[in-house]
Amino acid sequence: MTTKEKNYVVNVIEINALEMKIFIKEIKRIWAALGFSFEGLKAAIMSEAAFQIEVVLLIILVPLALWLPADVIQKIFLIESMMLVLVIELINVAIETSVNYISQERHPLAKKIKDVASAAVFICIINCICMWSWVLWTILF
Repeated sequence: MTTKEKNYVVNVIEINALEMKIFIKEIKRIWAALGFSFEGLKAAIMSEAAFQIEVVLLIILVPLALWLPADVIQKIFLIESMMLVLVIELINVAIETSVNYISQERHPLAKKIKDVASAAVFICIINCICMWSWVLWTILF
């Protein structure tokens, strides 16, 4: 092996080692972010009654959706509509918590912010009810 070839091999090894360090750093960052996500879920489950109810409904309705004699697409619609309720509820909790953190005094804009976030959850729940009604209607009739 010539000197030039040896230098090339050393450079490739150094680049691969650097890429591995970056990769490991990214894995650690993603792992930490995953931990923060679980902390957020835990906080919502422990402190938010609406989220608790929605999680219980999800635990009951996902197996029911999978059991129903519906198309795969319909089952996906059922499960995704329930997951969307949870996502929007988490965003609602984050917004309400932020507003409460900023100020405890009543303000018309704070009320509007909370009401709009709550309306988003309401619309998602209506969407979920519509999805379930549509799928059950197609199965039963």
